Amino acid sequence: MNRDVFSNLKQLQQLTIHNCSGIGFTASVLDRIERIDVKHSVVHNISSVFDPLPLRLEVVHFEAVQSQQSSTLALRSPGDGESVVQNITVVQCMLTSAVVKDMPLLVSLNLSTNLLTESSVELVNLPALVSLILSHNAFETVTAHSLRIVNLSHNQLLSMPNMAKPHARLERIETDGNPWDCSWLDHCRLLNPTLFNVFRYNKRYDVLTVWGLPCLLQTAPTEPGMPPLLQSVLTDPATTTQVPVISYPLGNIMPRGKKISITTPRFTVPNSLKVLMSVSVGVLVSNVIILLYNRYRNIVQQPFYRLLSTSLSTRDTVTEKSTSFWYEVPVGEDSNAMPMNHIYEEIRDGGAQRDTYDALNFHRDRQQGPDETSSGSLQNSSSQ
Repeated sequence: MNRDVFSNLKQLQQLTIHNCSGIGFTASVLDRIERIDVKHSVVHNISSVFDPLPLRLEVVHFEAVQSQQSSTLALRSPGDGESVVQNITVVQCMLTSAVVKDMPLLVSLNLSTNLLTESSVELVNLPALVSLILSHNAFETVTAHSLRIVNLSHNQLLSMPNMAKPHARLERIETDGNPWDCSWLDHCRLLNPTLFNVFRYNKRYDVLTVWGLPCLLQTAPTEPGMPPLLQSVLTDPATTTQVPVISYPLGNIMPRGKKISITTPRFTVPNSLKVLMSVSVGVLVSNVIILLYNRYRNIVQQPFYRLLSTSLSTRDTVTEKSTSFWYEVPVGEDSNAMPMNHIYEEIRDGGAQRDTYDALNFHRDRQQGPDETSSGSLQNSSSQ
């Protein structure tokens, strides 16, 4: 595919190339092009494709594209005007250098999964840049940028001393997969919480961490008893690039300091509540005692009236309550008998009379009455 293959396509607005090789065209010949999408292909020189950039180009998406001559990417506005590019994605292209300059409308820049370092990336005059993705590269340090989102995951970052005072626009920094220095993370968390609070990572507690962010004890090899930086190399079959894999030691970092005892005060019941509870319990117990006493009294109380007969003894007399609370009447064994039929004593005729002691002479008048009547009748008959 030569340089002039698209020279006659003046009205072309979108270009998509997948699984091609030997690409050597220049995008500047496409006057109306707005989007270029190239995946899983091979180009002669990736920089020559965008030298210079078309004026109307807005989106650049290169994924898994290999360059035969140079792995350097240079993107800048053309000399006769300003670029309107808003999104640039160049991932898995084995870039060793990237220069992006003078793009006032660029919002998102994705250079992940390459071979870039801090010294090989140059970002100049990008006032609208919000999202910068540099994951899966070889960064060991970064400088401050006036961004909102920065993805630095899966690099070689130990610390970020140049970002001691992050920009006010900075909202999130992706920090997963870096061999962070545990001492620096602990120092940053305590002395620079503003920077630590914008870190975004997957928390782990099965390895050595500082607040869930995995880290390593970066110590000199001559210092005994301290584990060295543990890393292994894993080859990515898709891009045949070597990706370092970090092996974190097990355990948790414990910052040393003064021991502080934290005591939780016990719950104390106010005196007024104690008095109220005591009175309530006392009233309840008193009512229970009175109720039990009344039940006991009803059980052992003898009935006021009994049915006196030879066939029914006092023990066998049955009583029941009347409408009055303290009044009881006897009930006979006959189911048809009414309670009021047995209120009075039953006196049988012909029974032997017992001698009774009349202490108050209740029966004296009753005994003298017949004698006086008989004597009076005798006197009247004699006088006649």
